[in-house]
Amino acid sequence: MSGYLHLSAFALGLLFCVSLPGTAGEPKAKIPVILDTDIGDDIDDAFALALVLASPELEPRGVTTVFGDAHTRALLVCRWLDAVGRPDVPVASGRPAKEAPEREGQLRYGLQAG
Repeated sequence: MSGYLHLSAFALGLLFCVSLPGTAGEPKAKIPVILDTDIGDDIDDAFALALVLASPELEPRGVTTVFGDAHTRALLVCRWLDAVGRPDVPVASGRPAKEAPEREGQLRYGLQAG
């Protein structure tokens, strides 16, 4: 099974679990979420981040970035969160900044000034 299918199955399972009815009269507690992402290559991670932010059942506690130039990916997430009005969500990079940051794909937008 490919990584995309695993991610899709996980997302569907999560949505099913959070949509189950709770005890009548009791408000459902939000589920705290930390999203670990390699955002910047494909659109799937941007969609996952949008889903976490838009879901009333979820409480985004942070975003971590991994793979390759994780620091530039973190800058991209920071810029994205700022653009959608959620600069309050903490972002952590899995690695320190590279001397020569990667500029392929969407990563170049993380390096631009807001």
